[in-house]
Amino acid sequence: MRRAWRFLRWALALVAVVLLGLTGWAYLRLRASLPLLDGELSLTSLTGPVTIERDAHGVPTIHAQNPADLYRALGFLHAQDRFFQMDLLRRRAAGELAELFGWPALRIDRETRIHRFRALAHAAWERDHLAPRSKLLCSYVEGVNEGLTRLGARPFEYQVLGVEPVAWRPEDTILVGYAMALDLQDSSAHTAQTRRALRETFGDELTAFLSPPMTPADAAIDGSVAPAAAIPGAEKIDLRAGLAGTSSSDRTDAREFAAVGALEEDVRNGSNNFALAGSRTAHGGALVANDMHLGLGVPNIWYRASLMLAGRASTGVSLPGVPALIVGSNGKVAWGFTNSYTATSDAVIVSENEPRKKFDERIMVKGATPLTVSFEWTRDGPLLRRDAQGRPLVLKWTFNDPEASNLGLMAMMKANSTDEAVQYAHQAGIPPQNILIGDASGKIAWTIAGFLPKRDGTDGFVASCDVPVISRDALWSANNRVIGGEALRVLGDGGFEAPARAAQIRDDLTAIAHPAVPADLLAVQLDDRAQFLARWRDLLLAVLTPEACAGRPERAELRRLVEQWGGRAAIDSVGYRAVRAFRTSVTERTFAPVTQICRQRYPQFRFTRLAYETPLWSLMQARPMNWLPSRYISWDELLLASADDFLAAAKAEGKPLSAMTWGARNTVRIQHPFAQFLPKSLRWTVSMTAEPLSGDADMPRVQTPTFGASERMVMAPGRENESIFETPGGVSGHPLSPYFRSGHDDWAKGRPSPFLPGPPKHRLELR
Repeated sequence: MRRAWRFLRWALALVAVVLLGLTGWAYLRLRASLPLLDGELSLTSLTGPVTIERDAHGVPTIHAQNPADLYRALGFLHAQDRFFQMDLLRRRAAGELAELFGWPALRIDRETRIHRFRALAHAAWERDHLAPRSKLLCSYVEGVNEGLTRLGARPFEYQVLGVEPVAWRPEDTILVGYAMALDLQDSSAHTAQTRRALRETFGDELTAFLSPPMTPADAAIDGSVAPAAAIPGAEKIDLRAGLAGTSSSDRTDAREFAAVGALEEDVRNGSNNFALAGSRTAHGGALVANDMHLGLGVPNIWYRASLMLAGRASTGVSLPGVPALIVGSNGKVAWGFTNSYTATSDAVIVSENEPRKKFDERIMVKGATPLTVSFEWTRDGPLLRRDAQGRPLVLKWTFNDPEASNLGLMAMMKANSTDEAVQYAHQAGIPPQNILIGDASGKIAWTIAGFLPKRDGTDGFVASCDVPVISRDALWSANNRVIGGEALRVLGDGGFEAPARAAQIRDDLTAIAHPAVPADLLAVQLDDRAQFLARWRDLLLAVLTPEACAGRPERAELRRLVEQWGGRAAIDSVGYRAVRAFRTSVTERTFAPVTQICRQRYPQFRFTRLAYETPLWSLMQARPMNWLPSRYISWDELLLASADDFLAAAKAEGKPLSAMTWGARNTVRIQHPFAQFLPKSLRWTVSMTAEPLSGDADMPRVQTPTFGASERMVMAPGRENESIFETPGGVSGHPLSPYFRSGHDDWAKGRPSPFLPGPPKHRLELR
C-alpha cells in the first residue's frame, strides 16, 4: 500500500510538472506574438528610414519621408497589433468566417455571399478608378505582410484556433470597406420593405401618418419641419372592429411584445458630430466634435495613430485593413462622420422575364465538407425573395457597383481648407456619411461623403456639384434628417433616426453663450439628460393616480421612484428605467395589431424602424377609440397595463423595485469574440472591466451594454495640443500587452485625455 501511495504521489507530481510545462510553453508562445516596440528592424520593402515612437499608452507616431513608406509602416503596425481584427473584417464581407470557426458561422456566410463581395472587391481593384492610389495600397499591403511575418509567433487567436493566418491582398482592403458597408448600410433594403408592407396594407394616408417623412420636432440644420398629420378616422382604420387578416384578438401579440416591459428599440449604428465656426470659439479656429456609435468589442474597431510626413502630423483613428486616417485632424483641417441614412438600397419588383445570371459560391467550413450556395442576379442586383403576391424582389444597392468603393478618403490628410476637404469628401467611395469639416481659419461645413445613387431612374451616381453643402456658425448631425426641400430628394430617406438626439445637441450648442473651448463640446457629448422622455414621465405619473395606486403598494412605490427620477439616464435612477420601459410597452401595445398584419407581407417587419414617435404621441393626446386595440376597454387600461409591465419585469427578475436601477440594466460589457467560449471566471482576461454607465439611445451620450461611442474626439485644427480624445479599450488587441486596456478608464468616466500622443516611451527604427 505504501508503495502504491508513493507511485501515486510520483504520478501526480509528474502530471503537475507536465501541466506547468505546457502552461509555461503556452504563455511563452502567447508572449512571442506581442508586437515589437523597440530596436531596429530591416524591412525589404522600405525605400527610406522610418521611425515608430509609442507613448505611455502605446499610441504610435510614424515618422516617414514619403507616403509609400508611411503606409508601409501603418500596415506593419496594423498587422502587429490587430491582424486578427483585419482578418475578421475581410472574412465578414467575403462570407469566409466558417473557414475559421466552422459551422456556427455558416449562417452569416450564407447571408453574406449573396453580395459576392470577394468578386466585386477584385473587380474594384482592377478598375482604373483606384489607379491614383493603387501603388500606395500595394505599399500598405507589403507592410501588413511584413508586420505579420515579423511577429515571434502567429497572433494568439490563430494559436487558439489552430490555424495559420492568410497573407493580406490588395482586394482585402476593399473587403474591409464592404464590411463597413454591411455594418452601416441597409444591405437588405429592410427599411424599404418595411415601408412597402405598411403602404400595401394601409394605403398612402395611413402610411403618411404612421411613418411621417417630416415632423414638427425635426432638428434639421436648415430648420425645415412639417406639422403632424391628422389622425385617420374610423373610416380608414378601426382596431375595435379588428383588421382584415388578423386573429380575432391581438392578445397573443401583445403578450409577446409587452409582457416584461423591458423591450429594446432597434439600435442602429449611428454617431454624433457637431462643429462651431471660429466666430463661436475662444481661439477663432473651428471646433469639430465626433463620437461614432458602433457595437463595442475587443479590440476597439479603431486604431489610434499619428502620421508624420514632411513635418506635418495627421492624428486620429485609422481602420485596421485600410491605409487611411478615417477621422482626425491634420494641423489645418479636422473632420468627423455620422451615418447619414440616405437612401442607397431598395427592393425593386422585377419581371419574371428579367434576364438573370446564376452564381455558385463555395463556402469552406472548418472541420466539415465545403458547401456550395447559388444566387441569381439581374442587372440591378441579387434576387432577395418573393413578396406576398409572388413577385420577385431584387436588391438594388449602391454597393452592387464596384465603382462605389475606392480609397479616396486617403486624400483628407492633405486637405488645407474646409473647401478643399469638401471636394475630397465628394470623391471618397465610402458608405455615404454626414461629414462635418472645420479648418484653422474658422470655417465649417456639412456635406455628404460617399456616392449617392441617382433618383431619376438612370444608373450611376449624383454629380459632386449636385451634392448639398451647408456652411454656417454651428452645425450638427445625429443620424437624423439634416436637410429638406430639393436637397432631401437628392439624398433620399433611408430611414433617418428620430430627431431627439440631434435636437438636444442643437440646443446644447445654442446654450454655449461664451466663446467655446474643447471642454464645452465634450460636455455636449456626455450629456445624459432625458429630455426626450420628460413628457412620458409626466404621462406615467398621470397614469399612476391615487385611485390606481390604492391597495397596490408596488404602484405607489413606482410613482415615488418616477417622481424622483432625476431627469437623466443615471446609473442609480430607477425612475428613468421605469419611464423608458413604460414608453416601450405603450408603443408595442398600441401598434401590435399593425405589426401583426404587416408581417404577413414582410415577416421581418418591425415598427420600431419607422419614425413613429410623432403619431404615437398624437394618439396619446387624442386617444381616439378607433385606434385602441380591441383587447382594451379604454386607453387608461392600456396605459396602466404598460406601467404594470415594469412591475412584472422586477418580479420576473426577483428584485425589489429599488434594485431596478438603470445601471443594473445598462452594465457595459466589452469583450473579445473569444470571451463567450471561456469560463466566466476567465472572461476578464480578454475583456474590459464590466461597469454600469450612464446614457442611452435618445440623448447625446449614447450608451447601451454593447453599443456606444467607439471614440470621442473634440478637435481644434492647428491647436491639436488643446484637443481631446477618448476611446474604449487600448491600442493593442493582445491581452498580455500593457496597452490592452490603456486609456479605457478615461472613456468610461468621460475624463478628457490629450488628443496628441505623449512623449515617446518606445522607439522602433525600420530600415
